[in-house]
Amino acid sequence: MFKKRSKSPGPSKSRVPESGAEPPVPTPSKSFTFRRTKDASQKDKNFVLAAADLLPEPRKRSDSGSRDKPLPEPSNYQILQDSVEDAQVLPNVPQGTGSKLYRMGTDLLLKANDTYTAETSYMKTAQTFGKNMVDAVSKADNGLITTVKAAASNLVSNSSVIEHAMHIADNLADLGKTLPFVAPAFVLLRIIIDIEKKARDAETKCTDLLERINFMMGNLTVLEKVSVTEAVKGVVSRIEKSLKSAVDLITAYRKQGVIARRLNLGNKDKFEANATKIKDITGDLMISLQIQQSGQLDILSRHVPTDPEDQVAQEFLIAHPDGQKNPKLVEEFAAKINCHLDDDTMQQINTDISEIIKNSQADIQVMIQTQVADAVAKGFQDMTAHMLELEKEDKLMCVQCDQEYRDSLNGKSSCTFHRGAYDSWNKSWPCCGEAHPCQRGYHRPHHHSEYPYSQFFDYARNIINYVDTVDEWAEVKDTDLETGSKQSARVCRLWKWKTGGSRIDKLMILIHIGTVWWNEPYYFHAFSHQDIQKLNLEPGTTMDKALIYHSSDNENQFSKAEWTFSTDGLIDGIRITSKAASSSECAVKFIPLDPATSDKIGEVQTISSGGFKIYKPRTLYTLPKMQRSGPTLPSKPSRSTRDDFVSTGSKSVALLQNKPLIPNEQFAREDIDYFHGSLSVFNKDKDSPIVVKSITAYYRLVGDAEYTKIEKLEMPESVFPIRVDPYDHQPISFVAMVPRSEEDTNLRIKWWNRALVARDRPIRLKFVAQEINGDKAVLVTEYVFNPFPPSQPSAEDTGFFYVDDIARCTRYSIRVKAGDYNNVVDIGSKSYSELDLHRLVHGAVTTNQSEVDLAINREEDGGVWKWNAWALIDTQCRRVYGFKVLVTFASCACLGYAPCPDYGEAVEEKDIKYATETVQMPDVHIETAQSYPQVDDLDDIVEPFEIPSSNGTLNGEAIDGKATNGGTTNTNGKINNTSDGGIEMRLESIDRNLDRLATAMETLVLLMSQKQAVQ
Repeated sequence: MFKKRSKSPGPSKSRVPESGAEPPVPTPSKSFTFRRTKDASQKDKNFVLAAADLLPEPRKRSDSGSRDKPLPEPSNYQILQDSVEDAQVLPNVPQGTGSKLYRMGTDLLLKANDTYTAETSYMKTAQTFGKNMVDAVSKADNGLITTVKAAASNLVSNSSVIEHAMHIADNLADLGKTLPFVAPAFVLLRIIIDIEKKARDAETKCTDLLERINFMMGNLTVLEKVSVTEAVKGVVSRIEKSLKSAVDLITAYRKQGVIARRLNLGNKDKFEANATKIKDITGDLMISLQIQQSGQLDILSRHVPTDPEDQVAQEFLIAHPDGQKNPKLVEEFAAKINCHLDDDTMQQINTDISEIIKNSQADIQVMIQTQVADAVAKGFQDMTAHMLELEKEDKLMCVQCDQEYRDSLNGKSSCTFHRGAYDSWNKSWPCCGEAHPCQRGYHRPHHHSEYPYSQFFDYARNIINYVDTVDEWAEVKDTDLETGSKQSARVCRLWKWKTGGSRIDKLMILIHIGTVWWNEPYYFHAFSHQDIQKLNLEPGTTMDKALIYHSSDNENQFSKAEWTFSTDGLIDGIRITSKAASSSECAVKFIPLDPATSDKIGEVQTISSGGFKIYKPRTLYTLPKMQRSGPTLPSKPSRSTRDDFVSTGSKSVALLQNKPLIPNEQFAREDIDYFHGSLSVFNKDKDSPIVVKSITAYYRLVGDAEYTKIEKLEMPESVFPIRVDPYDHQPISFVAMVPRSEEDTNLRIKWWNRALVARDRPIRLKFVAQEINGDKAVLVTEYVFNPFPPSQPSAEDTGFFYVDDIARCTRYSIRVKAGDYNNVVDIGSKSYSELDLHRLVHGAVTTNQSEVDLAINREEDGGVWKWNAWALIDTQCRRVYGFKVLVTFASCACLGYAPCPDYGEAVEEKDIKYATETVQMPDVHIETAQSYPQVDDLDDIVEPFEIPSSNGTLNGEAIDGKATNGGTTNTNGKINNTSDGGIEMRLESIDRNLDRLATAMETLVLLMSQKQAVQ
C-alpha cells in the first residue's frame, strides 16, 4: 500500500530553500507514489469505470512548442487520470481482492493529499474524497488495511483507555503520511478501537490488551524526531503482525457469547500469548529508538486480569471437568452468572477460536471490498465534477515558466523554472547545469525580485542595457578596494519596458539595487503612484514601512533603499545607500518626491559621498628627468643617392637608367631583397643596328673592394638576344635579387620599399650588356637606404620612453597619456580607472610602500624587448601623482617619469609627500656603435688615356698631374712630356670630349622624348 522510505523521517532536503532570501519552493513529496506497473493489484480497478468516463481529456504534448523543449513532468491530475485509463482495459475484478483495491484507492488519496495545499479548492475535493474513504475501514489479507481518523469519532466512548487509543491514532494518522511503513499499524489500531467502541459490554481482557497496545503504539510518535533505520522498520513490521493477531483475537472473542467466553479454556492463553508478544516487541522498539523510560512498564509486566465470572467458571470446571460438554451443567453455570442459555451456546463453547478467527477474516474482507470500491468511485466523481468546474476559470500567464495556469490549481510545486539565465555560449544553465528545471514554486503573474528565475533576467536586461528606457535620477555606488565587490543602488524614472517600445503613460519609479544576476543579491522593481499610495495606507508605523530592500546583514558592506515619510506619514522621498568594506563612510543620496503625485521635485541631495577619500596637493609635484642609454636611430638617409654614373666600355652601345632602384616593390622575403628597375639599351651608331646577347648584374656595398655577381636577375619582358636599330633604344625591366647575410636573415624581417641589406651602407648594382661582337657596356646604379621615421612623442603624450634597435631599424616606445571614457591614464596598452588608482593607494597605505609595482612586466615582440611601470603614491594626499616606466632592450635602457592626470573629487588640501623610490636605472654595458663608410671612388674610374703635355695645359687648363673628364676624376691619367706628341694628341682629346658631349646630348634628347610620351 505504501512505498518504503529510505531516508530519515525529517523534512526532505528538497523542501528547504538554499538561502533565507529565497522562497520555499518544495518539490512534490515522494512519501506516497502511484504504482504504475500492471501487476495483479492494478487489475482490480473496474469499479471506477463510470467515474473515469467523466474525466476531461488529458493535455496533449504534440504541440509545436513542446517539441522544441524537454517534456515537463506529468501533473498529478494526469497521473490520476492515467491510473483510471489503465483500469479501463483490465479484466473484471476477481473475488477476494479487497486489500488490493484498498491499496490502489489509498495511494490515490494520499497522493492527492500530499501534492496539493490546503489553500486550494482542489484540496477541498481531495478532503471530501478522503472522508468517503474513511468509511471503508475493515481488514484485508496480510494486514494491509486502512481507515481515516474521522471514522472513529461517530460514537464517543466513556472508556479512558479507548479515548487514549483514539488520541494515539490521531497522532499516527499524520505520521503515516510522512512514514508510510507506519500506516498499517495505525489502521489496525483503528480497527481495534472500532470493535471496542461497538462492544455492548466491557471485557477486562480486551481492555488490558488495548492498554498494552496503547503503550506500545505511543512510542511510535518518537519517529518524527529520530532517524529511521532498518532495525526500526523491522520492529514496526513486528508491531503490525502483533496488532493483526490482536485484531483477530478481539474480533473472535467478541463474537463469542458470554457463556462461551467463560467456559472456553483457550481464551486466556490466547490473551497471555498476545501480552507476552507485545511486551517483547515494545522492549525491542524502545531499544532501537533509544527510549529510556522506567514508569508504566508495569503495564507490560503485569498478569492478564480476569473477570469475577472467570473465577466462577474456573471453579465450575474444577468441579465438573467435562461440564462444558453437558448442556444441563452449562445451563446450571449460566444461572450462576445470571445468563440465559441460547440455542447456539453449546456450539460456541465447543468451537475452536481459531475457526472463529478464520471466519471473521472472510467477513471483514468482503466488507472492505464493498466499502472501499464505493468510496473510490465517489471520490473520482467529485474530482471529475470539480475539474469540469475549473474549465470555466480564467487562465493566467506565469512570468517564471511562461506557461498558462489557473489560480485555483496553483500550488507550491506547480511552477518549474531555473534560477539562472540560459548561457547560449556554453549551452547550459549556470544554476544547475541540467536541462530540466531545478526549482519549483507557485506560479506568479507579475515579475518580482523575491528570488531569482531565468525569465526575470531577460525582463531586466531589456530595461538596464539601453539608454532610452530610463531617466536616471540618482545613483550611489562603492567598491571594496581589496576584493572588488561592488555595491550600488539607483533610482530612475521608467520610460519604456524595452528599447524601441512605446512610452509608459503613467509615472513609474524604478528602484535598482545590486547586480541583477542569479547568484547575487539584487532588487529590481518599478512602483507606480498607485503603488506608493497603497503603501501609505498600509497599517503599521513609518519605521516598519520604511525599508524597501537591504542587500546584506553585514553593516560593513551593503546597499539599501528606504522610503522617507513626511510629518503626515506620507512617502515624500527615497534614500539610497551604498557602502563597501574598505570605505570609512557610506555613500548616501536623497531623492525628494511630491506626496501628491510621487514625482521627483527639486534637486537630488548628496548626504554623503562615501568611497575612498583623497586630498588636493597644496603644491605641484616635480618629477626627475628621463635617463637613457644606447644608440639612436637616424631619421633621414646618410646622403643623397648618386645618379651621375654614365655608361662606359663601348663606342656603339650605351646603357641608360630609366628610373631609380626600388627595393621590395612587389614582393618581400626574409632572406632576399628585391631591387626593381628599368634600363634602356641605346644604339649610338647612326648607320648599323646592334645585337645585345645578354645583360649581367653585380652588386657591391660601398666600402667593399669587389663586386659579387647576382645569381638571380629576372627580365621577364625581354628575350635575348635583342636587336636595336641605329640610333634607337630598347627598354628592359629587371628584378635583381640580392641575398641577405645570415645575421640579417635570422632577424626574420620583411620590408616593402626598403632594403635591409643596405641599411648600414649604400649598395651599388653594376649592369654589363654584352654585344654579339664581344663589346661590353657598363652602367652603375646606386641605392641609399631611407630609414623609417622613428616614432616621436605626440601632443597628447605626457610621457614618451624609448630604446632603438639599430639592427631592425625599429624604435620600441611606451607612451603615457590621459585616458578616455572611464579611464584616468593609459600606460602603453594598460588603462587605469579611478577605481584602479584608489586600489593602488589603498594598498600603499596598508603596506606602507609608496612605490607600487604595477606588475606589468610585459615582453613585447616575442621577448625582443621588455617594459614595466611603477606608480608613485603620495600617502599624505592619498593619490597617485606619477608613474615610472622602464624600457629595456639588449644593452639599451630608458627610465622615465610621467605625471598622473588629475582625478577624483577632493575638497581639502594637504602637503605633498613624495614616494620612496627603490627602482633605479639599471647598469648596462654601452657598446660603441660601429662606423660604416658611406662613399668611395671605386666606381669613379674611367678608361685610361694619355694626356698631352703641350705648354703644360689641357683644353686651356693647367696640368698638375690630374685632369677633369666629364665630371669625374681621372686618377689613372698619364702625363707625357715628350715634344713629339704635338697637335695630334690634342685633336684626339678634343674628339674624345666631343664624342662624350654628343652621347650626353643624345641621352638627354631620349629622356625628354620618353617624358613627353608618358605625358
